[in-house]
Amino acid sequence: MQNPEICAKNHSPKRNKNVANTLHNLGKLGLLPQQIESKRLKNKRRKNVSKALAKLWEEGKHPRQLETIDERKKRLSKVSRTLTQRIKDGIVETPWPIKNVKYKGIRMRSNWEKIIAKLLEKKGFIWKYENLVISYFDTERDREANTIPDFYLPEINTIIEVKGRWIESQRTKDKIYAIKNQGFNVILIGEKEMDMLKKDPNLISNLIRGIKQ
Repeated sequence: MQNPEICAKNHSPKRNKNVANTLHNLGKLGLLPQQIESKRLKNKRRKNVSKALAKLWEEGKHPRQLETIDERKKRLSKVSRTLTQRIKDGIVETPWPIKNVKYKGIRMRSNWEKIIAKLLEKKGFIWKYENLVISYFDTERDREANTIPDFYLPEINTIIEVKGRWIESQRTKDKIYAIKNQGFNVILIGEKEMDMLKKDPNLISNLIRGIKQ
């Protein structure tokens, strides 16, 4: 075991700050190991990291799966604020196209989402629109990513995703798997479900009652 005095010195706030500053300066100069490694080594490193994360996820040992509810809320809040600020600063563009569809002052991404919002409102369900950021493992891109679910019903801890023709995509499956693993109920709305709801709006209550059982 390392000497306690040496350990305290090696992990002191001052040393950590110096290390962070050094890495920051190296990054500006483009001299970080990840910046100067060859393309072959970079691809190999990323592949190894992705495999390790995927394995941890399958075993239920991924950091995102082990964090407490309070830790998750704090992280998601920070991610959401950071993304919003980066968009405002023009560093990144809005990652999802928003159509000019409004319901009660909220800009939504499709008429389908507006229909769902109206149905939920009519049936007396309390809902929030795109208020969560959830991490998931994207198997197609072989890396961790974030998703913002469409609707969240806080009273019954249920997420509603309006996916249309993308309902069977691998990315949708990855997102739903992660959402369920993080303790949420999920209802997927595809073309088939939308056709049914247009014919019989009362089915929205049946879908929600079904997920609660």
